[in-house]
Amino acid sequence: MSFQRVISQTHAVSYFQGVISRGRLGHAYVFYGPEGVGKALFARELAKALFCQTKGDASTSGGLPSNDACDVCNPCRKVDSGMHPDLYWVIPLEGKRDIGIKQIKALEDRAYLKPLEANRRVFVLEDADKMTEEASNCLLKTLEEPPPGTLFLLTTTAIPSLRRTILSRCQVVRFQSLPTEVVRGLIDGGRPEGPSTADSAHPPEVRLRRMSEANLADLPLLLSCGSPGRATKLREERVTSHIDRFLEMLQEVRSVDSFSITQELMEWCPDTTGLEGRRSLLRTWLDLLLAYYRDMLLYKVRGGGTGLFYGGFVPSFETRTRDLSADTLLQILEDIATTIEGLYSNANLNLLLDNLFLRLASYERATGNR
Repeated sequence: MSFQRVISQTHAVSYFQGVISRGRLGHAYVFYGPEGVGKALFARELAKALFCQTKGDASTSGGLPSNDACDVCNPCRKVDSGMHPDLYWVIPLEGKRDIGIKQIKALEDRAYLKPLEANRRVFVLEDADKMTEEASNCLLKTLEEPPPGTLFLLTTTAIPSLRRTILSRCQVVRFQSLPTEVVRGLIDGGRPEGPSTADSAHPPEVRLRRMSEANLADLPLLLSCGSPGRATKLREERVTSHIDRFLEMLQEVRSVDSFSITQELMEWCPDTTGLEGRRSLLRTWLDLLLAYYRDMLLYKVRGGGTGLFYGGFVPSFETRTRDLSADTLLQILEDIATTIEGLYSNANLNLLLDNLFLRLASYERATGNR
């Protein structure tokens, strides 16, 4: 089975099957891609393919290729249970945001030991972009002069956050977003279709709950960008419970006090979720805001409303895009993107949002006074 467990990452699978077959496996790789698309799973399956005792033996491996694992031998079972002594996994410690220097020093110590059962040691650094500067410096020294028989696998969703010197010593493998139907199957397990929302008795603003002809239950799926992990989080965060009010706010940016919008959004993202949870929730609402102004720009440039996320807003787009120029809409998109980046800095979240909504209101009011 092994690599067959990795869904919709055919490039990564074929690449590593090739380098294993040719004996050209490098010493360090960065697995880069959206959250929840199989990077850590692939790292585990790759370790199994390297440790498996029966690969290449058709009588015991079910005819699997020599560069895949059987899933049933003792080494494969140990990898699956997290008990293989030559597979070492590093993640941020519970309650910590970062991977610290002590964790990397412990990795370094193990890297210079001989393998206990396999012919190599495999080290997986999950969310490697969360290493502190000290930890990054320590890992860099190991990557510059890797001990014989070691393989380092770093996973990240934010490759710009990794030091260039580390990237220069690794081969980067891109993991793709998963197709929408694949994500649906992974997070729903075959969830049946929800009730129809095509009730024409409702006005467009209410029917927008479908978010461009999709059932409201699919909103997390639409926002996931092909990431099952993100789709699952969005569903758990119950974003849909505030969507009607959010749609109203989109229409009120020009006339409503910007500070009240910030206050309302922050109430939807309570302190009880923790800082990371709050950032994640705010990111979701800002993604929705970004999609709204993106649709407005597309409508203005195309002169039509096909293929829009907010398909039900076409009547209001027709009115609002008369005043908002394409350049202004591009600036708005840039402002929202900058705010999203700011969520992950040490900026005050309230001030960050206040500044954004003040700017949005100023653009809207300026056009309204023409």
